[in-house]
Amino acid sequence: MIGNSNGDPAAPPFVVQETHLGPDYSLVIARCFGVSQARAEAVSELISAMDGVKVERALAETTQRFRGRHSSVEQTWLEHAARAAAYVPETAAWSDPFRKLLGACFTAEYSVAAAALFNPSLCLFPEPDAEEERTGRRRAVLSVRATGEGHISSLMFRGVDIEVDGSVRIEDPVTPLSTGVVTEGTADEGYWVCFPPKVPLAARVIFPYASDEVQGLEDARFVRYEDDAGAVTYFATVTGYDGRNITPKMIETVDFRCFRVFPCTGQAARNKDMALFPRPVGGRYAMVSRQDGRSIFIMYSQCLHRWDRAELLRVPHEEWEMVQIGSCGSPIELEEGWLLPIHGVAPFRRYAIGFYLLDLDDPGRVIAATRTPLLEPQENERDGYVPNVVYSCGGVLHNGRLVLPYAVNDTAVRVAGARVEDILAQLTPV
Repeated sequence: MIGNSNGDPAAPPFVVQETHLGPDYSLVIARCFGVSQARAEAVSELISAMDGVKVERALAETTQRFRGRHSSVEQTWLEHAARAAAYVPETAAWSDPFRKLLGACFTAEYSVAAAALFNPSLCLFPEPDAEEERTGRRRAVLSVRATGEGHISSLMFRGVDIEVDGSVRIEDPVTPLSTGVVTEGTADEGYWVCFPPKVPLAARVIFPYASDEVQGLEDARFVRYEDDAGAVTYFATVTGYDGRNITPKMIETVDFRCFRVFPCTGQAARNKDMALFPRPVGGRYAMVSRQDGRSIFIMYSQCLHRWDRAELLRVPHEEWEMVQIGSCGSPIELEEGWLLPIHGVAPFRRYAIGFYLLDLDDPGRVIAATRTPLLEPQENERDGYVPNVVYSCGGVLHNGRLVLPYAVNDTAVRVAGARVEDILAQLTPV
């Protein structure tokens, strides 16, 4: 059923759970810091003048302080020493203790979530086992945008158990964190980030690596994608930011352990809010996007890398979306059509969440929309890093309910749930 049969406004369908994830100073990585010609020369000169006993003593003290807080910290120091060797080549021939101390001098802890954990997406993974089939419980992966000093954003994960009634349990953070092993490919291939199997999901951090994302990987929208042959891959649209410009990108994984990060190209690969449909539409990839900074567009492509054309899907209509609209995650397939979560921005930069229903066979046509938002900032959610904002990068359908994690004021994460039939009852045909 679309819309209210009695014509009366229904009660807001979403129920917000007590779950709350916020900034966490304890989540730290070891990051290369301060390498320059002058500093590399000065520090290497000081270390080269030390005798072996002093070097071992300084290294032992540093190791004692930091080994328990990081995985493979000594290997990290050697990698950072190699960066210093680019300026002072003779240090590459030093013995391991001297090189480790040099690398430690160019290492700093970075608290990846000191400012915020926000803009979450939720994705069912892995496929249900016999126990889940019996109980109706499902396992899922929550991705979150973590922001630390200097407003640098990275991507983190948590495992989630979803109960039959839609309630969730999010696993606790795990330390030490790991940024994995990065392998570069061609410009089109992007790069791979892989984590050893022993590194738990909640300890994996995809930290900005490429030059067009040095200030952050932002707002990953993960979706379980099944192709026409039944093969399943997990994709996410994500935004790279270099401090001035944005670059639309994709992340690809089959196991949430090895990830490929690659750029999207073409005239329609622009702006933010790109979200991939969970299966082919008419034999092609399909995405919603925002081309003009204000409206929602739809685009199709035979190639996941390249997007050349975009067609207008909908412009802002209602008061709660009059400034701009955009997606809040990938469309969700229902018998009634594609349910697209969207955000609208009202005066005073007030963000709220509503929904459009797209035609199942022709998703370039909006057949119904919410006239008012279904999830908006409550009085106890208005204050934060960016006030008056609720925002999501995608939820999942489970047992007839939409489970939607959302961000509060670009600061923290909460989870809301609603029966799909109650959401559809709020839609008005257009």
